[in-house]
Amino acid sequence: MSAGERSRGTRLGRASLDEDLRGTRVHIISGRSEFSEPLARRLTQRGLEVRAFRSLDEALSAPPAHVVTLDIGDEGSFPGVAPLGTGAIAGVRARRYTARLLVVGEADDDVILTAFRAGVNGWMSPWEPLAAVESAVMTLARGGAAMSLSVLALVLRYLLPWSDACQTGLTVAVEKGLTTRQIEVLHLAARGYTDREIADTLTLSVRTVNHHIADILQKLGCERRQDAICLVFGQTPVATLKR
Repeated sequence: MSAGERSRGTRLGRASLDEDLRGTRVHIISGRSEFSEPLARRLTQRGLEVRAFRSLDEALSAPPAHVVTLDIGDEGSFPGVAPLGTGAIAGVRARRYTARLLVVGEADDDVILTAFRAGVNGWMSPWEPLAAVESAVMTLARGGAAMSLSVLALVLRYLLPWSDACQTGLTVAVEKGLTTRQIEVLHLAARGYTDREIADTLTLSVRTVNHHIADILQKLGCERRQDAICLVFGQTPVATLKR
């Protein structure tokens, strides 16, 4: 196969992959054209319908979107809204109640946690490459959640008040590249869920759960899932796991 054929195949593969999101509406709220314009181009190339706005009020006056990306940079506030808090997010939620909300920016830990409690579905650092933000938008469009590793570690520490050993294990898991979904899978496994029960709980196929488990073991350098559970959660599995 020639290089040109391989290139065409890659393009066709990506178009096919994103066909399920064709027509998905995305709003980018940002005062930085150097952020919003290239992100809009990338998402448009993947079949999404994208509009960029320079203020929150401007975006809220437009027809609703499926995903709203709020760029707060390192200032900690939305364009035209200061400071960042539940009021601004509640405003988006009230007017865009079905939208998935992604924040891109830098803020204090308590501000980030407040944002998630108010309904944010993802948070990316402003220092992440544009490709990572693009991937986060696509993940939210499919109903998932997306976070930078530092934000994921913060949210896990808040949501899962386990022992110091567990917190250390979670930090290791994040550093080794486990995704939010993979940590969910491993957490259910630690509670004694079978692969079928994990699949049913997370609305996945058993095959997908098996792929996640294999990926988890590879990332953590473990041979058995029980070893991975002990490493991350600092505990022995609740029950002998059925396959």
